[in-house]
Amino acid sequence: MHPRLLPVLAGAAALCLYLAFRGSLAPRTKASLVLPLALLGALVAGSPLPRERLDVTNLSAAYPGATLQFTGTAEKRGARTVLVRYAITCCRADATPVSLLTEHRLRVRNGTWVEASGTIVRDGGSDRLVLRPEQWRAVAQPADPFVYR
Repeated sequence: MHPRLLPVLAGAAALCLYLAFRGSLAPRTKASLVLPLALLGALVAGSPLPRERLDVTNLSAAYPGATLQFTGTAEKRGARTVLVRYAITCCRADATPVSLLTEHRLRVRNGTWVEASGTIVRDGGSDRLVLRPEQWRAVAQPADPFVYR
């Protein structure tokens, strides 16, 4: 679940609770409210947190704070490094590059395969998202250099 949806869902839940209690304005005992509240508590406590897995095939769904592990070839661009990997939908003829800009330059030569993991952050004041690498290392070229969507 995208973090921006949390306030909307919380508002909808609050509205539902308000309407449910408003509809039960008839004099009732406190015991009649125990069962609905217990069910609501069990639903909230028993529901697992959503686990979003961001990877190279769904970078368009990235948001600040998301964690990511990305393997690609390094290309230096000024004071930064771009990691590039090709994604295939059907066959090699439709391979398209998927690139991810890092927050700072990695000390590797162009064309080196790099595995980086870190957090997605905003690039300064812009809306562009970049990877803040917490760990990275040079790796051998994967047996299959493509990823599949």
